[in-house]
Amino acid sequence: AVLETTTVDVMLGAQPYFFAATVIKSRGWFEFYPYVKIDEKVLPSIQGGALLPVLDVEISEGETKPPFRYNPASLIRELEAKGLGTKATRAEIVDTLYRRRYIKEIPMKVTGAGMAVIGALERYVPEIIDEELTRRFEESVEKIRLKETSKEVVLSEAKKELVKVIAEFKEKESEIGALLFEAFTVTKRKQEFVGSCSECDGELRIVKNPKTGKQFIGCSGYPKCRNSFPLPQKVPVKPTDKTCNACGLPMVGLSFGRKKILSCIDPNCTSKQKRAKPKK
Repeated sequence: AVLETTTVDVMLGAQPYFFAATVIKSRGWFEFYPYVKIDEKVLPSIQGGALLPVLDVEISEGETKPPFRYNPASLIRELEAKGLGTKATRAEIVDTLYRRRYIKEIPMKVTGAGMAVIGALERYVPEIIDEELTRRFEESVEKIRLKETSKEVVLSEAKKELVKVIAEFKEKESEIGALLFEAFTVTKRKQEFVGSCSECDGELRIVKNPKTGKQFIGCSGYPKCRNSFPLPQKVPVKPTDKTCNACGLPMVGLSFGRKKILSCIDPNCTSKQKRAKPKK
């Protein structure tokens, strides 16, 4: 298939505009693959440098869109563009961010833990996250590989920089630790909190056994309150701010591979009976 795209640049006063149109010159394999959809637009004949009359001016109200979130591949490209990491380490950097739960999902989202760490470092020891410092180290390593400098010279310079940064970190470690502890506590509570207990003043939370991996929803008032609800095992569970229309109990999000569902925490809720398929 052959496509032809025409782009026109227009100046309206001092404000530049452009528009483009695409037409199919030869359908080729499009003839045999009907799922391709090309929005063809034919432009009128326009000569370069021509003066065109302004027939109408319309002001449309809109909002800017945030930049697209990174995925692993685009983040690795960004690291490469900024000269951070090496071919051997960039993928490992991304993997470490996931393993330490500083980021999650694809496209990436920064977790509460990730925001806490970067916030603490920016506040107390910004040199640790200085791109320029990291870039200089990477360039020095590359110079060693190219035999443009010696390992001893690079290590000596790196030691001076790191000793200064570590000393600053050591001086502020109590403040950094307190800030991180508070942030991690809040994040953990948000990840576990499901809703208010229907039998006492406690909170319903997702409880996981670190040894067996089994999970359920229990009351923070245990052992005085033994209110609890079962959960599917080995299934990611996410609290939501929604309540069940049938019984009023909290609902949680369950992820079965790509399939995600909202479910009432009560296994005997009538909402589940309605959804259940009749047995043949």
